[in-house]
Amino acid sequence: MTVPAKEVKEEWQSDEPILIQGVIDLCFEEEDGIVLMDYKTDHADEEVLKKRYSSQFKFYKKAIEQMTGKKVKESLLYSFYLKKSLPV
Repeated sequence: MTVPAKEVKEEWQSDEPILIQGVIDLCFEEEDGIVLMDYKTDHADEEVLKKRYSSQFKFYKKAIEQMTGKKVKESLLYSFYLKKSLPV
């Protein structure tokens, strides 16, 4: 997917298209929307993980919603290190 450069970094005040690519680990549809989940192996606490990956989830959500026309109702990061899922 392409997005304007200013959506990638605030200091890039340009509408120049930037290619964003990634692989969504898991998404599935429930009656009231789509659930997005990505798996992480980082040895980090909850706040570090959320901060580190929040922009990745933002772009994944945008891509899913553009492709499907459906809303992502929940975004979850599963930490193998912490052995739990975290809302992002």
